[in-house]
Amino acid sequence: MNSPEESPQNIRQEIHADDSGVAFAQGTGVQNNNVTQNYYGSEGLPATPENLYRQGKIKLNAGDEEGELFILAAAEAGHVEAVKEMRKMASIRWAYLSEERDRWNLKLIELGVPDGYSDLAACKKLRMSHADTTNERMGLLGEAVSYYKKAIDGGLEGATEDLGMLLHSEGMHEEAIPYLERAIVYIKDEGDFVWDDVEAALRSARKALKSQQRKVGLESPKESGARRWWHRNS
Repeated sequence: MNSPEESPQNIRQEIHADDSGVAFAQGTGVQNNNVTQNYYGSEGLPATPENLYRQGKIKLNAGDEEGELFILAAAEAGHVEAVKEMRKMASIRWAYLSEERDRWNLKLIELGVPDGYSDLAACKKLRMSHADTTNERMGLLGEAVSYYKKAIDGGLEGATEDLGMLLHSEGMHEEAIPYLERAIVYIKDEGDFVWDDVEAALRSARKALKSQQRKVGLESPKESGARRWWHRNS
């Protein structure tokens, strides 16, 4: 039986909820599961996606596996954070090889969230190492590149690094360079540290592209002649 201070009619005076839907005793900062459950269950709150998501989070935080059903219902109804939560659960269980993870990424795309494209691209990239044939691998590569580009077009500038690194690793240096350059600018604009591997990839891609161009005779005669003169006198 609930104590008077935890009765449903006193809930609104006794607690507040943070952004994740976790209720706390007023002023204490300590989670009170009884109050939380009363607040979200006893007053018959409407089954909106937001309320379902919040109830699901509360139950999961309390160790109640039934919370997943609430989050699933919210996700199916189009609650973005609930969809991301379901995707995370799929990742924990089956990692990036899971078709269940694909499902939730496609749901995010349907909801207009570019992160769905980026994560779906990462899934395709990981599956490349598990491909049985060259054709299958190349098909996955094409999908990964396409999804990364859609993520970037959707405003997810951070995907430029992922795409640039992927293209470079696959020997597509000319295509990789603009994305790697753009990634470095973005990282610096965000005030973050540019890791050596990104700048090293850009240097490597530029060097590899020049080597490819020499091999197919794309250097200008003037530049080519200058190089031959240098080698003759070195």
